[in-house]
Amino acid sequence: RALYLSWVSSSEMTFVARAKSLRKRRVSDGQEKLFADMYDTEVVSLDRTLGAANATAFVAAKKVLTAARRFYVLGLRSLFPAAYYLDYACRLFSDKSVLVAGVGGAVADELRRASSKDALVVFSFEPYARLTVDAVQYAAERHVKIIAITDSVVSPIVDGASVVLLAPNAGPALVPSILPAMAAAQALASLM
Repeated sequence: RALYLSWVSSSEMTFVARAKSLRKRRVSDGQEKLFADMYDTEVVSLDRTLGAANATAFVAAKKVLTAARRFYVLGLRSLFPAAYYLDYACRLFSDKSVLVAGVGGAVADELRRASSKDALVVFSFEPYARLTVDAVQYAAERHVKIIAITDSVVSPIVDGASVVLLAPNAGPALVPSILPAMAAAQALASLM
């Protein structure tokens, strides 16, 4: 645990450090090299997200969602587009999807009707939004089945999840990629 805490709090992981590194890289390697590295990283991340390692988890997620009376979809900050997409796509053929927007911090209010008959699809990547972690804990206390779409097995939303879909998103860009989350959302909607 101490090693993990040390890694998470490392100054190398800060936004400022990433920005400085990216600026140096662009100057020394050139823009084309940066774009090529971004492309290569995205391809690997998408392959890991949609590849064999997650195949069983996608099937399990589909079973949870089809069995649920209602399923809530949550993704805050940069992951809101993935949550919105999944909710939008599922609403085209089902009335079971409920987007949890969290406007004004009202996530718990939006989840108050959730029960053991329901599911929560939650997107959360490092740096993990505290409100998302709290929402997952709230849902778990209500025995809601949780489908966690996250970047790491040590993500705070993994504990108590019924299904974990790993969607690695590291790369050379300043802000971590949301493409793996979008791919997971699209795959879930397609499976449904």
